[in-house]
Amino acid sequence: QAAPIQWSSAIGGNDHWYDLIGPAYWEDVKILAESQSYLGMQGYLATITSAAENAFVAGNFGGSEPWIGGSDKDEEGVWRWRGGPEDGQIFWTSTLGTVTYANWASGEPSNTYAWTGWSWEYENNLQMLADGTWNDLHNFYSAWNYPTWRVAVIEYGGLTSIPEPSTLFLLGSGIAGLAGLRRWEVRK
Repeated sequence: QAAPIQWSSAIGGNDHWYDLIGPAYWEDVKILAESQSYLGMQGYLATITSAAENAFVAGNFGGSEPWIGGSDKDEEGVWRWRGGPEDGQIFWTSTLGTVTYANWASGEPSNTYAWTGWSWEYENNLQMLADGTWNDLHNFYSAWNYPTWRVAVIEYGGLTSIPEPSTLFLLGSGIAGLAGLRRWEVRK
């Protein structure tokens, strides 16, 4: 895994950083992305909100046909970003079409309902194809369907890292110590 690549505002970007992680199934790689941080920014599956951002991500990572951060698992036919600063934002619906930005391949989202090898499942997760267009895909691998154990684009930006437990413990200990010191001084 190489170092993350910045989409600099000097070239019209958002100053966020991008990299590949995985491979894993969509749900698992989402959890993995959200456990990562870079330069004090929390990671999440990439949320692509413009044609320019899509071109940047596709140009750098599209050849690996990675997962990106959209899903309609919570409400069939309503595609939302599931992470990052856009968490919960609807970008496409089956009734309205594109709400903010979407770049579906022709005939997508197809929402195929198929046996995945473990269960029947709709295609609820977002994948970027090699040409930068988007495809909906099952979470799990099936021998007769497209393999879904794949890399994902992780994005860092717009969210600060959540303090790790040891940092919170030290902060709490320091506050408790100051409170105790203050009580001791008042008693003097």
